[in-house]
Amino acid sequence: MIKRTMLLLAALAALFAPAAAQGAELRDSEGNPLGGSAEITATSSNMTITTASGTIVCASATLYGGVAENFPEVFIPISSTTMEGCKIKGLNIPVPFTTSEVSPIHLAEGQGWTSTTFKYDIPAVGLSNCHFEGVFELAYKSESDVVSLPGSALTAGASPPPGCPTTGLAHGSFTLEDALGPVTIY
Repeated sequence: MIKRTMLLLAALAALFAPAAAQGAELRDSEGNPLGGSAEITATSSNMTITTASGTIVCASATLYGGVAENFPEVFIPISSTTMEGCKIKGLNIPVPFTTSEVSPIHLAEGQGWTSTTFKYDIPAVGLSNCHFEGVFELAYKSESDVVSLPGSALTAGASPPPGCPTTGLAHGSFTLEDALGPVTIY
């Protein structure tokens, strides 16, 4: 009886014990953990920036970087970015991005973050050197190759040029890949 009670208590303790922290890890298309300095891209085909002046929609936004740390947290310094085919939705007005800086992407336990600063022009209405900055809150599901940007606030920073929007909200999702194909987050 004592033995049965102890087994029952041990089973209950295991059931209600907090799950061990698992961290985050990137694996290539063959299931192998990515090694240090593995090159990686994060590409979005649905990146939008909503402002009081309209919504900017980009055909493609890509972040290029290399994996600096892969477990228990993922740390990806970004070396360059491209934003292509960006236009004001509904008006078909081109919005070229002139510069973009993104801090390293940090993923841990289903969430992540990075910060960004970028400049853009809207030549059709005479705006130049508009800029935004902000911290992007990221989310992902284990066993997926997608990191989502569910909505992060942007501000124009100090002394924005006249006519440029002063606040915005960024949305989108990024698919992770290396030279072999999709990169899955575990």
